[in-house]
Amino acid sequence: MKVFVVFFLPLLFLGCVSTPPPSAELESARSALSSAQNEQITRHAPVELRLARDALAAANELANNRKFEQAKAQAERSQAYSELAQVKSEAAIARATVAERTAEVEARKRAIDAASNVALPALPMRPSEPPSNEASEETR
Repeated sequence: MKVFVVFFLPLLFLGCVSTPPPSAELESARSALSSAQNEQITRHAPVELRLARDALAAANELANNRKFEQAKAQAERSQAYSELAQVKSEAAIARATVAERTAEVEARKRAIDAASNVALPALPMRPSEPPSNEASEETR
């Protein structure tokens, strides 16, 4: 009986100790999703935003059912999708900016080319000077 008390009783108490609720992870996921919800991100990364919302809803449901490990994993997944949506949107905005700047540069090049094709008045020419004697002596 002592063996049972010494060895198995502590294991019984360990079984009662469960994983704590993933409060920090859920809050981080909510915060990430909140900051990812703007017009630009909604336009450029709607799928990732939907996945983030779905994962957060699943995390909340799992936490309510006391499935804390699974809830933590879903909260982390939601945060990752929110961050992915932000990065994807930033990349799309950067690509649009590059395309806009490239178009501006090309337009300026065309304007410069058009201006350089305009006939310029001829500049008066100076009569050519005969080669100096020093130069002809050096070549000999």
